[in-house]
Amino acid sequence: DARPAMTWDERLEDLKKYKAEFGNCLVPNRYKPNPPLGHWVSRQRNQYKLMKDGKSSTMDDTKISKLEAIGFVWVNNITDSWEQG
Repeated sequence: DARPAMTWDERLEDLKKYKAEFGNCLVPNRYKPNPPLGHWVSRQRNQYKLMKDGKSSTMDDTKISKLEAIGFVWVNNITDSWEQG
């Protein structure tokens, strides 16, 4: 689709809408109503892990604070196991 790429903060707003509807931030990787959101959430977890491992990452303290303020879960055993299956 030809929509311009959304900014990080725009994706965060999408995540807030998801949480308002579902009560959590556990967006499935293959979330049909908004596939890019599922991929974005997965990417945030990957970038966080890279940062914690001391590797190059786009994650920073500001993003971590914004995500944690809305109840973001850094390790999601549910969708992580789905992605592996």
